[in-house]
Amino acid sequence: MVLPTFTIDAALVRSITHSPEVMGSLLVLLAAYAIRLFMPVRHKQMENSPVIGKATDREFHNALTEGYTKYPNSTFTIPTAHHPMVIVPPKFLDEIKALPETILSFQKQVSARFLGKYTGLGVNDTLVHSVKVDLTKNIVRILDELQDEVDYAVTKNIGDIPEWKAVPVYGTLLNLVALLSGRIFVGHPLSRNETWLQATLSYTIDGFVGAEKLWTYPKLFHPVMQYFIPEVRKVHSYLRNGAKLLEPIMKERQQAMRDNPNSKKPSDMIQWIVDNSEGTDGQDTDYVTKTQMLISVVAIHTTTMTTAQAVFDLVAHPE
Repeated sequence: MVLPTFTIDAALVRSITHSPEVMGSLLVLLAAYAIRLFMPVRHKQMENSPVIGKATDREFHNALTEGYTKYPNSTFTIPTAHHPMVIVPPKFLDEIKALPETILSFQKQVSARFLGKYTGLGVNDTLVHSVKVDLTKNIVRILDELQDEVDYAVTKNIGDIPEWKAVPVYGTLLNLVALLSGRIFVGHPLSRNETWLQATLSYTIDGFVGAEKLWTYPKLFHPVMQYFIPEVRKVHSYLRNGAKLLEPIMKERQQAMRDNPNSKKPSDMIQWIVDNSEGTDGQDTDYVTKTQMLISVVAIHTTTMTTAQAVFDLVAHPE
């Protein structure tokens, strides 16, 4: 498959990304995606809900259209792989959002659907609070740091050249987003560490692929088969390697707090995760590392997909 490429002027990219309006929009988009993913919107498994489409279908666009047409005010089921999905009409959304985690659990649903016990995919309360509260209220301050990171990211991935050049859109944007988000999540120098970057980029893909492969085996064999599926093993290695890289930073911060409990804390995702964790989780490098990887699931690929689609739309509709 040939990936689409476009000619991009590095100076033009810098001028655009140095715009507070553009960077602010990207940050708001990132926060909105994260909040949208983590909002406690749940669905009930309703046995009598009519099924639209077939489990063997490659996509369900037509099934969704048919379902909304036939059942605008009631539920219907899309037979998605492993976990059928019940579509709820909009009139019930406010009621669903008001239900507590003990009745409708988004965290448990994500973990069950993607076999989080083995793949590491999921959501936790620490991440929800860190994104919805800390990240959102620090957007203005974060802008300056992102604008500083843009020069490095553009030079590294596009180059400092006076003329136009062809670049793969998705891959280039993916690397840019990874660097910019890493600047906020872990800060320098870890945000530019190639091992860390590769882990945050690959954690999502290998996690989803690993879950899909694991689902091909009976649940009884999942505890064993996780060690034979390459993608699941890779996810475990990302967590191990990430913890080794994050450990010195956490130890340094812990020592600084012991030396001066009143010292100003860093303002990044590492610290927000530490502060928002329950019990001893905030001192557990493995827990903080896993939560960092989970934020990459929503922060990097979704932002890249949206931005790439915006580029394609602009090219298709230059007017």
